[in-house]
Amino acid sequence: MRRNAAKIAILILLLIMVAPSALSSPEGAPEVNFYFGNLHAHTSYSDGMGTPTDAYSQVSKVGGMDFFSLTEHGYYFQQITNIHLWYKSIQEAEAFYAPGKFVSLVGFEWTHSEGHMNGYNTPIAASRDTQRDFASFMDFMHEYDGIATFNHPNPDIQPNWSDFSYWKYADDIVCMLEVGSGAYNRNTRNEPSYVKALDRGWKVGAVNDQDNHKDDWGSAAQVRTGLVAKELTRDSVLEAMRSMRTYSTEDRNAKALIWIGDSLMGDTITMDGPVLGKRVKIGIFAEDPDGDPYSRIDVITNGGKLAASIGPSAGGTYYADVELLHDYSYFYAKMVEADGDRIVTSPIWVETGAGLVASDFSIEDAFLVKGRQASFYARIADRTGGLGSEVGYELFERSTDGYAKKAEGSLSVEPGRWSHLTVPFVPETEGTIELRLVLHSPKGPQSYSAGRFEVLGNEPMRLAVDEGHNNRLTSYYAGLIDLAKSIGYEGRILEGDIDVGSLEGLNLLVLPLPEQGFALKPTYYEEEELKAVAGWVEGGGSLLLLGWGDIGDGSRDFKDFAALLDLLDVRASFNQGMLLAKGSNATSAGITMPSGTYRIAFTEGCSLELKKDAEGLAFSAGIPGLNYKQEGGPPAEPVFVAAFERGKGRVMLIGSVPFSDYELKKPGFDNMSFTASLLGWLMEGRW
Repeated sequence: MRRNAAKIAILILLLIMVAPSALSSPEGAPEVNFYFGNLHAHTSYSDGMGTPTDAYSQVSKVGGMDFFSLTEHGYYFQQITNIHLWYKSIQEAEAFYAPGKFVSLVGFEWTHSEGHMNGYNTPIAASRDTQRDFASFMDFMHEYDGIATFNHPNPDIQPNWSDFSYWKYADDIVCMLEVGSGAYNRNTRNEPSYVKALDRGWKVGAVNDQDNHKDDWGSAAQVRTGLVAKELTRDSVLEAMRSMRTYSTEDRNAKALIWIGDSLMGDTITMDGPVLGKRVKIGIFAEDPDGDPYSRIDVITNGGKLAASIGPSAGGTYYADVELLHDYSYFYAKMVEADGDRIVTSPIWVETGAGLVASDFSIEDAFLVKGRQASFYARIADRTGGLGSEVGYELFERSTDGYAKKAEGSLSVEPGRWSHLTVPFVPETEGTIELRLVLHSPKGPQSYSAGRFEVLGNEPMRLAVDEGHNNRLTSYYAGLIDLAKSIGYEGRILEGDIDVGSLEGLNLLVLPLPEQGFALKPTYYEEEELKAVAGWVEGGGSLLLLGWGDIGDGSRDFKDFAALLDLLDVRASFNQGMLLAKGSNATSAGITMPSGTYRIAFTEGCSLELKKDAEGLAFSAGIPGLNYKQEGGPPAEPVFVAAFERGKGRVMLIGSVPFSDYELKKPGFDNMSFTASLLGWLMEGRW
């Protein structure tokens, strides 16, 4: 890495711009200074190693960084015990501050259950013991006009500030988000959280920080925060952080920048409305001084969608002509080097200044059906804090004659906060429709391209999974519902008693075996429920019964399934044994069906018993290493799947659950395609 600032005076390298935008005429890039560093690290003054002197010395000499900030956990600096370490770290940082050569900063990390945050430019550190919630922390930061960062925003480890629910009071302080985090190369990539925060109204820039807890400052990984600043001074670096002139880079010295006219990343361009439909020319600069080529350079906009793409290149200055799809739009550049390193810039915003942000556009129904009422959803945020509580809205559907209004109304939004918007409407056109949402505030209307959606001409076939009887793997069938939707079937979970009314409109009912014993739900089926199901099958419904291997405690009783099969005159039953593979109940089996051979995974399965006069299809679970445990001895090959036609309906028995959320995602197995084949026969009579 080259520590000294480099000024750009770059000639354009010609390359191909891929749809949806075209390459513009070559022009030069603005002159800026690039600097590289790390804004998140710890020493023994909190829960790390070494001293601040050790850290600043290493990064300024060995680590090749232009700026570096320690961010000890604030709760270590208590007024009574360790407050002296805060002031000592400031003194140690000051000893290494060399304007024009190296900038040493002291910040802190506020660690809270809502999410961790770094704070900078404050005279003391905030602590979770004194600033006990997000609001108190923001009060502290406002008091000192501080700068804050959303740290390691991985939703798997923290709730991310109520999932980035917008709050203007905090947005005035939070200027950055760790798009990359961790002291290792190509560290945890948090770009989905970055997109979500931007979509929901936050104006934050991209950084990549190592969060060092060992004495490996500057050497643990190649990842860096890049920033552009007027000069290498403390004030200039802090101003670049506050102005979001930053970017995340997994390459230690890659340079990146985007701009529109005279506005750089971090800026907001306010245009006379409406903005939607207008075009802007975005400049992109990408250069790796080490000569690493780029496999692609993308421009990303609202929703994380691709606005423009540049193919493989050596780097240089490029221009993309893009269309604005919203009256509040953001754009950032994402660069991928040939070696896999990613660089993500801060955004540049283009808006009307009306102050509203709409995001998370979706249809709440599984399917849109022509003539059937549906619900459109969006999140609405007030970025101004002063629009009043009522926001008007209109929803339009595009047709050959333009946009037809489908609904209108008003929504209550707390100033500076956000709210859910749900709009009932009836699609009138089969095929692809395009929706547009228009919001009305005292500062004028604001329009959003709310997405394209498919509308069916007829009602989809439907399935339901029973979870109302303490059934096996309750709450683990979301993957099955999603798979069904991808095929074109509408799925849902069935709660409560089963009767004629709950079965109406269904094509398939899935009954996992109930577990007997204490539960808040019934653990068995009433006789009237079984009769309702049997009558529904005779009338054309399809039934799927899922077994469960016996563990000998009486909790897995097939008596209700046996009674139902008797009502349907299906000459088959579930055995009480357990299928084992080399002593384990976590089993895999190869099953050949009319649609093909599948290798599936399942746990705690049982086999099926077919009566001699049974008429149907039976499929074995017999593979090498699979055996059967049952009193009376094993059959040659256990039957695992059996299928029957009864009346106008169909019945299938399976000795386990091959499509829980766990099995469907298990790599190396065919549970997904196996389940799709089963659904095809049960719903439509095809393999």
